[in-house]
Amino acid sequence: MPLNTFLKIHAIIALVFGLGFLLMPAMILSFYTEVELNEAGTFMARLFGSAILTYAAVLWFASDTPNSEAKRAIVKGFFLTMLIGLGVALHFQLTGPINALGWSTVALYAFLAFSYWRYSQEK
Repeated sequence: MPLNTFLKIHAIIALVFGLGFLLMPAMILSFYTEVELNEAGTFMARLFGSAILTYAAVLWFASDTPNSEAKRAIVKGFFLTMLIGLGVALHFQLTGPINALGWSTVALYAFLAFSYWRYSQEK
């Protein structure tokens, strides 16, 4: 799959999750755990959603640019981001109160981390 297509697909995924965490954080988290959000948790979930929406914007705009050092830096940065996210998701899946649906998050981060690693190896 061409990098530009992959970036657009990831942008759409990020848009969906970002809007979910921004607009209805308690509902999104209820799919994964029975923890109820207090005001601070709602604030953090919405802040997380806004960061994911920033990912969506960067990915979408980068997908329309020619290959360059800057685009390679974006790919490498997202590789590290997805790798860290994979570690966090896996840790909480194995030790936290996350239900079986959490494995989909682990799988998504693993797929994205592997894909960004693969694209970062291209010249």
